[in-house]
Order: sequence, then structure tokens, then C-alpha cells
Amino acid sequence: MPEVEKKAGAAEDAVEKTAITAETVAAAGENMEEVQQALEQTELSAKLAQSAVSEARIFLNSQQGVVRKLESEKIRAAATADLANYQTKLQALQTRLNPLKCVRQDWHQKAAAKKLVTEVLEKLAPAEVDVVRAEEATLLLSGGGLNRSMLQEAEQAVTKASDHLIATTKFVEQKKNTASGVALQELSQLEERIKSGQQKMAQLRSSLKEAAERVTSESLLKEAADKLKAVEDSVAKAADAETPFLMGIAELPLDETKNYVKTCDAAATAANTAASIARMFLATKMVEAKRYSAGPSSKAQSMLQEYHKQLDAHTKCLAELKSRNLARKQKAMLREAESQTVEAESLAQQMTATAAVFEDETKLKSLSPDEIRKVTEETSKAEAAANTALADARKFVTSRQIEAKGKDGSVEVGAEFAKFQARISSAQAEVQKFKKLCNSVEERLAAMRLLEEATEKLSVAETQVNKATDLLAKSNDEEGWPDSNAVTAAEAALNEGQSSLRAVEGFIDTRVRSKAHAREEVTQMQPRFPAAVTK
Repeated sequence: MPEVEKKAGAAEDAVEKTAITAETVAAAGENMEEVQQALEQTELSAKLAQSAVSEARIFLNSQQGVVRKLESEKIRAAATADLANYQTKLQALQTRLNPLKCVRQDWHQKAAAKKLVTEVLEKLAPAEVDVVRAEEATLLLSGGGLNRSMLQEAEQAVTKASDHLIATTKFVEQKKNTASGVALQELSQLEERIKSGQQKMAQLRSSLKEAAERVTSESLLKEAADKLKAVEDSVAKAADAETPFLMGIAELPLDETKNYVKTCDAAATAANTAASIARMFLATKMVEAKRYSAGPSSKAQSMLQEYHKQLDAHTKCLAELKSRNLARKQKAMLREAESQTVEAESLAQQMTATAAVFEDETKLKSLSPDEIRKVTEETSKAEAAANTALADARKFVTSRQIEAKGKDGSVEVGAEFAKFQARISSAQAEVQKFKKLCNSVEERLAAMRLLEEATEKLSVAETQVNKATDLLAKSNDEEGWPDSNAVTAAEAALNEGQSSLRAVEGFIDTRVRSKAHAREEVTQMQPRFPAAVTK
């Protein structure tokens, strides 16, 4: 056992010496001459140590056979245990020595790893600086006075840092594909730093997104407030436009009323347009606000809802104003319809008054041809003016009547327009009636002349019939016998009367067929024919 202990101790000393020599390699630093010398000494020491360890193990193995031959079981057991302890000790020395045997290879690997790390750090360090700058720029966004300029600077800083980290990550991945051993371990450690930077960048992007949403939200709310202010101003202008109707004047002139109503309509339309634009804007921006981060989203939605309530209040005021103006507009239309209807009726009455002479046959007979021509011309002019006024009035009333049936129409207003239509129709009928009388003047005069001629002829026939009747009554003598001379005279008178009646009847039939206006007058003569024929 003393020999085993001696050889094991020598091996331990040799390994320890090699370890101490290996430390001089790192201590040499960048001095390559000292590094090379330290490497050579370490390699030499490692060879000597390996020789000592190998010699000790060979000797120990040879002694195991000797121990097995010992007769004393107790001594054999103790010796076997001691040899096992030395065997374990030599194994530990070998394990410690193995890396020291590769000191040159390890040094080269570490040198390559150091160079690689230096290359990575040259890229990583500026990227980390950019991350810090991005963090500083982003922190400024959390304070007051946030504006788009600050946001833009922070976005540029974050983008620059992010791009730098991405480029560094790609570079490390490329190096990892060819690295191994120490270099791979060093790159893995640097990757942790890159991941840490990426996590920080993710947080910065989140903060930047929230800040951008705050800026967008503030801009959105300002625009919403501007649109709401536009609605408020438009409604105020519309309210101002109805001021003339609120001045206590019982009823403004029709032309002024129409102008003011038109002005109110234009102002109300402008306000309605502004309200529609604002409502659409609030609805779309409410959808956008719901996609924001919690803080900006909550504030934006709350303000938009408040703006929506204000818009509803303005819209209600506008609706009331439009309702009042609609009533005024309908009233003005009724007044205008009344005015046009009255004017048309007046012209129609003037026409009927001018043509009234044609209605009275006695007056018509008393007029000379020149007087008839003059009245006819005046009647024609009055009829043209009346028809034009009636057509205009009907067109106006019809258009307003159709409008009154629309969504903003009123049943009462529609009924009033229907009354105007009836009045216009009545006036139109009077105009047509007297126009017809005027157009039939010549025919009626001819019919009157025809009637006079027929009446004269009928009177002659009736005279002859009466003469025959008188002769027949005197044809008997005093004794009651017929007088032949009187009978002959009566027969002659009767024949003349019958001939005259037939001539008058033929004359009337011929004239009545060609002159329609004579039929009514001639019809009045019809009862005289049977009486004359009966006689």
C-alpha cells in the first residue's frame, strides 16, 4: 500500500501542477508569446501528469491480483477497500486532467468565441443603446403635453431599435449555425440579452400604441367636438331665421312670409346636413374607439356618448323648428293658393260679366253687329286671361296637393287644397259656359231669325185656317142650307191654309236639321201645329 500511495500521490501532484500551469494561459492575457509558452508548459505538464496517472493505475491494477491471493480475509477485505479508494481517486484525477490535455484547443475555441462575441457585441451594444433611447422617448409620452411630434420621435426611436435588434438576432442565428462548444455557449448567453431587449421593445411598442391611441383619440374627440359645434351653430342660425315670425306681428305679407320660410328651410336643411354628418361621424368613431386600449377606449367612448346625447338634444330642437316652419310653409301655401284662386275667380267673373249680354236674348237682339263683335273680342281676351289664371292656379294647387300627401303632409291642408280645386273647377265651368254662349252668338241670332220667319209663316197659315173656319161658319143660309159660293170660298181658304202649314213644317224641319240652336226655340212652336191642323 505505501507504493500505491506513493504513485497515487505523484499522479495527484502532477495533475495539480498541470492545473496551475493552465491558469498561466489565462493570466498571459493578450501577450501571445507568454500564451504560447504557457500552452507549451501546460501541454508538457499534462503529458507528464497523464503518464503518472497511467503508471499509478497500472500499478494499482497489478496489486489487485496480489490482494486477491492474501489468505487473511480481513486483511484482503481491508486491502481491497483501500485499492478501491485509490481507484476512485485516480479516476477523479483523470477526469480533472482530461480538459487540461486540450488546453490549446480550448484556448483557440475561447479565442474564436471571444472574437465572435466581440463581433456580436459590436452589433448588440448599439442596439441596446437604441433600446434605451426608445425607452426614454416612450417614457416622455406618459406625461402631459403629448403631441404628434413627440409621438413621431418615439415611433422613430422604437422603429430604429427594433430594426437594430432584428438585424442583431439574424446575425447571431447565422453564427450559431456554424458555432460549437464555447462559442455556442457564449452566443446562447448573448441571445438572452437580445430576448430581454425584444421583451422590452414589446412593452415599448405597447406603450407607444397606447400613446398613439391617446393622440388619435384626442384628435378624434376634437373633431367630434368641432362637428357638434357646427351642428349647434347651424341650429342657432336656423332658430335665428324664424325671428321675424316671433316679433308679434299678426301676419306678415305673403311675399315676406315666403322669403322667410325659404330662409328657414335653407337654414334647417343646412343644420340637418350638419347633424347627419355628425351622427355618422360619431357612429363610425365609436366603433374605432372600441378597438383602442383600455384607457383611451374608455375615455373616447365616454366622451362620444356624451356628444351623442348633445347631438340628440340639438336634433330635437331642430325637429321642433322644422315642424313650426312646416306649419308656416303650409299656411303660406294656402294663402298663396287662396290668392291665386281668388285672382283666377276674379278674372273668370270679369269674363262672365263681359259675356253676360249673350245670355239675355232681348239684350242680344238689341245689339248691333259692331257691338256684338266688340263684346265678342272683349270676351275672348277676358276668357284667355281667365283660363291662364285658372290653369296656373290649378297647377299650383295640384302640386301643393300632391306635396300635402307626402310624409310631411297634413290631412287638413290636403282638404283645404281640395276646396280650392273645387272652386277652380266651378270657375272653369262658368268660363266654359259663357265661352260657349259667346261662340254660339251667330248661330243663336240665326236661330232667332229663323224663329221669327217661321212664326210669321205659321201666323199666315193660322190666319188662312181661321179664315176658312169663319167662311165655313157663314156658309149656311138663314134656313140652314149650305151656300155653294160660301162653301167654295171656304174650301179654297182651307186648301191655302193646309198648303201653308205644310210649307211651314217643311221649312222648320229643314232649318232645324242644320241649326242646332234653333231646335229649342222651334220646339216651343210645336204645339201650334196640331191645333192649326185640327182646325
